Amino acid sequence: MLNRKDFDELSSSLGSLCFADNIITALAYFRKNKTLRPEDKSLLDEAESYFESVLDGFEWSTNPSISQQSVQSASAFTNAVQALAIRVEMGDPTAFRAHIKQLLQTVRDVGGDANDSNVQSLQDFFTSFGYAQLDKTKDIASPINSRDALLWMTGVL
Repeated sequence: MLNRKDFDELSSSLGSLCFADNIITALAYFRKNKTLRPEDKSLLDEAESYFESVLDGFEWSTNPSISQQSVQSASAFTNAVQALAIRVEMGDPTAFRAHIKQLLQTVRDVGGDANDSNVQSLQDFFTSFGYAQLDKTKDIASPINSRDALLWMTGVL
């Protein structure tokens, strides 16, 4: 049975996985049709906020503070590092920051004059992000005994 911390992490990871999946779908639609669906604008706004948080998390190491915002930024930064670690080797912090800034600019350009290869790179990032979240989900959920999981889902536990 999952403890509260693990359940919170699992919930967060599943939410992030859905977010990534929705962004990938929106970008695929954009690449095929060269237009956005009305509901995709809010998703891209979320993606823009996410990359801004990643950059804030990157800067946090030189100017640490403790707040709800810094916790969210640190989490976004960690998730981005995990996602990029799947795809590329980014040992240079300057290259990491430049790559995130490029992804942020691409999010802002989608719906306008976004370069297709940049949109593909953005889509690839969220694919890797999704895989990282899926791995995290598997790691959190793997200790669950299948009998306990069934009992928990049926409300017995």
